[in-house]
Formats: sequence, C-alpha cells, structure tokens
Amino acid sequence: MAMAATGSVDGTVCIWDINTLRLRNTFKHDEAVTKLKWVINSPLIASSSVDSTVKIWDSRSGECVRTWKGHQDSILDFALVGDIPTVITASDDGCCLVFA
Repeated sequence: MAMAATGSVDGTVCIWDINTLRLRNTFKHDEAVTKLKWVINSPLIASSSVDSTVKIWDSRSGECVRTWKGHQDSILDFALVGDIPTVITASDDGCCLVFA
C-alpha cells in the first residue's frame, strides 16, 4: 500500500492512501506541524512542531509511539539516523539537540 503524509498549521498530521485517495488516519500536535519524515522501512512517521516536540507515530493505528521534548521554542528541522531513529533537532531557541 502506498501512503503519503501531510502536516498542517492546525497541528494535524494526516495519512493518505495513495491508491484510493482516502484519509487513513490523523494525529494531532498541540501546535503547527513544521516537518514530517517517514522512518526507513517501517510504518512509523516522525513529525516536529511549533509545540517544541518531535513525535513518532504509528501510521496504521494513529498511536503516538514516542515523544521527545527539550527545546524552548519551535523545532524548525530534524534528521532521523537509523531505523530505530536517533533524532537530531534544530530549533528557534538556537540549540541543536540529539535524542537517542
């Protein structure tokens, strides 16, 4: 099954089935979503937000698998390293953090 993800300024992450063009699942941050990335070889998706968190979601169930906190301002970008990801973040607070 081919899937796509979208993030919104209302904090919503939507998972779409590309074949049927139907909404499969939604999840919610407290504030605007700034970036989305699929975790390699898995149904997991990572999202960052103006709410200063990075979250890992199971795209099938909508469950939040993990949340990383530590920034004092919006997360502008992040990178995932590995298939059980280490997360490296960059924030408007002027800091970069590494979460393992």
